[in-house]
Amino acid sequence: MQRRKFLGVFTSAMASSIAMPAVAQQGFPSRTIRVILPSPPGGSTQIMLRPLQDAIQRALGQPVITEYKPGASGITGTLEIARAAPDGHTLGFIWNGPMGLGPVLRPDVGYDTVLDFAPISIVGRAPGVIIANPGVPNDLAGFIAYVKSQPPGTVGCANAGMDSAGHFWARKLAERAGIELLHVPYKSTNEAVPALVSGDVKIMFSGASSMINNLVKDKRLKLMAVASAAPSSMFPGTDLVSKAVPGFTADIWYGMVAPKGTPREIVQRIQKLVAQQLEDSATRKAYYDTSCEPVGTTPEQMAEAIRAERAYWQEFTRGVKIKA
Repeated sequence: MQRRKFLGVFTSAMASSIAMPAVAQQGFPSRTIRVILPSPPGGSTQIMLRPLQDAIQRALGQPVITEYKPGASGITGTLEIARAAPDGHTLGFIWNGPMGLGPVLRPDVGYDTVLDFAPISIVGRAPGVIIANPGVPNDLAGFIAYVKSQPPGTVGCANAGMDSAGHFWARKLAERAGIELLHVPYKSTNEAVPALVSGDVKIMFSGASSMINNLVKDKRLKLMAVASAAPSSMFPGTDLVSKAVPGFTADIWYGMVAPKGTPREIVQRIQKLVAQQLEDSATRKAYYDTSCEPVGTTPEQMAEAIRAERAYWQEFTRGVKIKA
């Protein structure tokens, strides 16, 4: 089945309640619950996690804290989630980069996305977007022509980490468009965007976010194209990437997982709390403000999405050199 199908099946998971058996481990939770976030503080992931974190804390009566573990395009923190004790006191908030692309590019990453996690729920989905310095041509076709007019490998393209999803999307886009970009890695989107605003680099392929939206609104950045399969209601009037590069689509999904072996009763209890919170109007507004569609799935649907994600990246990277 197709990767996007799993991401679209969410209505019933959000709307229906799940009959919850008694939690197998008596006294859970018995202490603070930590949620590992494999990115720096201050980004869209923090905005999306916060209401879910607060809901879990209110319902379970124990503090729920965020531990930021950035590094290696999300791999560092994701590995720590996989290695944590499977007792319900460690959760992870992840996205499809370290759950799909990372292990495809680095087979020795230290975890298996299918075998080493207990999926809880996908919680949101955001389309990939191409943002640019205001000084470059307005549309993607014009930008491609501009790059072709410059010496090969001299037009800078920012990314949030070498071999991150945005980096690989840009590399694949360049290959499909017949251009050569200078790929410039930063530690995070938060660090890359100022370089784009200043003109140190000219373009960036990224997931949509509130920070990017605000800079576009202030005309400090240009939203050049959106990589959704169909016109996006979140970006009305914006060209699709596929207009200039036929068939090209890209998106990011976000979700919650636990280490493999976490009791199913605990996983189901957290999933139910997440599904309920994603129906909250303030939470939905916060997600849409970051250009992320709130999505809820069952653990089984997320498990299928993770398998589909790995297959997607295996196909997407076929024929592209792994090293930048």
